[in-house]
Amino acid sequence: MLALASGCASSPAPESITVPAGAYTEAFQSSKDVLRRFGFELDRVDARRGVLTTATRPSSGFATPWVPHSRGLGPSVRGFAHHEQRIATIEFSPIDDNGEAASPVDPGSDYDLRTADAPVVLTIRVEVQRLHRPGRRVSPSSVRLDSETDLPDLEAQPESNEQVTLEIRDDPRLTARLMRACAEAIGG
Repeated sequence: MLALASGCASSPAPESITVPAGAYTEAFQSSKDVLRRFGFELDRVDARRGVLTTATRPSSGFATPWVPHSRGLGPSVRGFAHHEQRIATIEFSPIDDNGEAASPVDPGSDYDLRTADAPVVLTIRVEVQRLHRPGRRVSPSSVRLDSETDLPDLEAQPESNEQVTLEIRDDPRLTARLMRACAEAIGG
């Protein structure tokens, strides 16, 4: 019933899931349930276009063991040292005539995945963002060692008390875990 497509044979999780014709509504609901089970709060639910996005989910690495985001020592230490948050996006795309996933449904089109009688492809992306507050860094040893921090990558620097969110990387481990969970929920 469910076809899994993987980029390489050694990959533990599929890169995409092909949902058969007529099973889109159940797959969409199952994907929402998986995101909730992983502790994400849904932010955008667009069944017509096939898009699910979550609100930001903060974690502090090993200081928040109840948040099922970071696995392994490296990500746990990074999450503890920096203020990080994650956003998950699940997209369902129609399959084109060549059997490949087409681009997601255009917001201006009348195409509705809920009524389409064709297979669709599910993909997931988890983005890690770091929160940064530029401004004065006070040295605990001497006032003369105080310094100012800024964000050299930004064209316009924010005010000193303004918090900035920077996208730093994707989270392939959490993406793989969500993909396996969606494959089980949709196929089972």
